[in-house]
Amino acid sequence: MSKCQFCHQPIEGSLIVERNEKHYCCTGCATADEMLNGGDQLGPSAALVEKYAHLSLAEEGEGLEKFNATHQQWTVQLPAIHCTSCLILLERMGEWLPGVHDVRVSFSAKKATVQFNPQELSIALLAAWLDYVGYPPSLISQSKRNRNQIAQLGISGFAMGNAMMSAFPEYFGLNESGHAALLYFFRYSTAFFATISLLIAGRFYLENAYKAIRSAQWSLDIPIALGMLVLWFWSAYLILTGTSGGYFDSLSGLIFFLLLGRFLQAQTYEAFSFERTVQDFLPISVFSLNRQAFTRLADLQEGERIQIPTDGIIPAKCTTIAPAKLDYSFITGESDPQHISEGQSILPGGRNAGAPLQATVAEVPGQGVVEQLWKSNDREQTGWVSERITAIFTITVILAALTGGIIWYAIDPTRAAEIAVSVLIIACPCALSLAAPFAYGTASRFLSHLGLYFKSGIGLEKLANSTTFFWDKTGTLTHQSNAGNLSDLSAQHQSVLKAMTSRSEHPISQAISALLPQASPVELEQWESLPGQGIAAKFNGQIYRLGSAQWLQKPDGPTYFEKEGAELGYFSPVFSYREHLETMFEELTNMGAEHHLISGDSPRELPANWASYFDGKAHFNATPEQKAQIVNAHAGGVFLGDGLNDVQALEAADLGIAVVEGQMSYIPRSGGVLRSEMLPELPKMLRYAKKMIRWVRAAYILSLTYNVLGITVALLGWMSPVIAAILMPLSSISVVLFAVLGARLLRPKN
Repeated sequence: MSKCQFCHQPIEGSLIVERNEKHYCCTGCATADEMLNGGDQLGPSAALVEKYAHLSLAEEGEGLEKFNATHQQWTVQLPAIHCTSCLILLERMGEWLPGVHDVRVSFSAKKATVQFNPQELSIALLAAWLDYVGYPPSLISQSKRNRNQIAQLGISGFAMGNAMMSAFPEYFGLNESGHAALLYFFRYSTAFFATISLLIAGRFYLENAYKAIRSAQWSLDIPIALGMLVLWFWSAYLILTGTSGGYFDSLSGLIFFLLLGRFLQAQTYEAFSFERTVQDFLPISVFSLNRQAFTRLADLQEGERIQIPTDGIIPAKCTTIAPAKLDYSFITGESDPQHISEGQSILPGGRNAGAPLQATVAEVPGQGVVEQLWKSNDREQTGWVSERITAIFTITVILAALTGGIIWYAIDPTRAAEIAVSVLIIACPCALSLAAPFAYGTASRFLSHLGLYFKSGIGLEKLANSTTFFWDKTGTLTHQSNAGNLSDLSAQHQSVLKAMTSRSEHPISQAISALLPQASPVELEQWESLPGQGIAAKFNGQIYRLGSAQWLQKPDGPTYFEKEGAELGYFSPVFSYREHLETMFEELTNMGAEHHLISGDSPRELPANWASYFDGKAHFNATPEQKAQIVNAHAGGVFLGDGLNDVQALEAADLGIAVVEGQMSYIPRSGGVLRSEMLPELPKMLRYAKKMIRWVRAAYILSLTYNVLGITVALLGWMSPVIAAILMPLSSISVVLFAVLGARLLRPKN
């Protein structure tokens, strides 16, 4: 078996793409190899690059974000996005254009976020490449884009009306007998209006098809453009030979209904948008040193001092108060941490790779920024049709149209072009590719009403296919009770302990802080949270530690508080298990789920009625690394933890869900976030996810049925090109409606 020249993957013999005596697994790899190695595809001309030279001055107002010298991010509108081939070509841009790190496409918003290296690729050249492959970037407003679409629609409607009126006389019996001059006047009038419609309104499809062919990419615009050209040239032949007036009236109607369908598609997708923002769901917060309390991002002020814990995400543009170490791999993919000096500016998206970082807010953050940072770590797509399927589909449609045209030419030569064009227009796999994203996205929105917020629709799919649930205990299956006795501590020690615990998100720290309502926190000289161990701080030159018995080398059981190694006291937290957990375990087990309990705590007696769920599958005294190893040993696992000491386990799981209570200081590395009080509702959410998987399969069947029936009816000669143009966009709209309304009808009640 041969291997692809570009990606070096094995190629099945029937799928080999040959180009310049080289073998590739797909046209994308062939195009990438040619572009990267100086093949025939020369790329945008100097004039095209000059067209976008003004973007060299682009700032945030134009969607440009500058993270560092080697990493920038540009969010830009691409109005030409309209089918699956757009997604395939754009999201694989990094394979064929040096300097591009990653591309994320929002189909419904017709928008792309491109991460690139400005030292290898200027923004002007990036824009020119987007234009070159068929997706010219647009910096105009949405209202102006809508006006342009409506103008094109108006031109095509005007041309169709006049073309139809000019064609009526021949339909009503006008012939060459005594009226030859009048007949040819009406025929050429019809051709004129149809040609104007093709060159102005239909230009969108012609240009996209040309750019796709030039870039050696399969696009669904190719059969549409081919159908338009076949209809025009065949009609021109019929007029010039004096046979008939051809199908110019049908061509004008075809273009009008294609544009109308495209416009209605865009409006439908916008109306059924499933996007939600994090601020609709979670009070994202950060610890304010000025207020000595967690503060919502929206409430921060410029100049306010904040503290970012180890592994915390920088939520806003800040200036460091002390030297720090940042890891930008969360955004840029660069693995080496950057050493930041005091007074240096830092940008949102960096992860604090060192000790707790103190900084001054330089610009009030927006919570949407944090959501984008959270989602940017997710590179998976849901339900898109692959490039290979698109290529196979497009080739099949063209061959079916060609075969149908040849057969009908033998039966009735006057209908051969009409039948071929109808086949080219009626078939479209867009509905097939849109079913899953819209269904899962809408379902995720409804689940957010129940307290579960997914990073992307793929999270719902993973939940539905889950077979094993891993449960963290403290803070996940338990909730804190404000019980304990710290009254023996001196006032100063209580103030130090209050300062140490008030800025920690750990449930035990929060419980201790709540027991010290009268203590006024002091300003600590140093503070550091050590995942799985405890907290270390410095006050008046002395080291205070609060943490586990294992870390402080004490007898197992309580959480100890000490100064300079001398014990000051201990706290035995009283955590009670959440209500209705046994019912939750039973329902999940009945759906075929297996359960594992993983805890960093010492072995403690579990409720007797849990024995059947965790018999031999309870793991205690587990370090964060051990938690990740246990989770990683099982495929299809869902890990539910508090997101604090469970970062590695959340990443190791097929789906990591952070269970949160109260505020959050940053978004953990998880595929979803669940409000702790809604944990018993997880079986209801799982049932809904499984229903949606079946519903999406039904949508696939609906889309495939449409395409098979549509092509069959067109080949039988029962469909005109105009009717095909009407039905094609309606198929996508109907499947999207089917997916969205199904998600609505099946949604669980609050």
